Amino acid sequence: MNEKLRHQQKQESQTEQEQQQVSKAQEFSSVEEMLRADAAQINVPTRVAEKLNQSIGAEPPQNKSWWKRLLGN
Repeated sequence: MNEKLRHQQKQESQTEQEQQQVSKAQEFSSVEEMLRADAAQINVPTRVAEKLNQSIGAEPPQNKSWWKRLLGN
């Protein structure tokens, strides 16, 4: 009798764990949405963020597209 009870408790425990894993799954409509959700969960180290901002700031400004120059926009 004890073995049946233990077996049932073990199965219930496994079922609960599986349900918790399934509830953590999330669907995204696009790759960009997935990346934004992932970025929101990750804390970037301060040093890395500073270095990234410096690198972005050092980039030359982008030229206007040829069609914008042609149309004067």
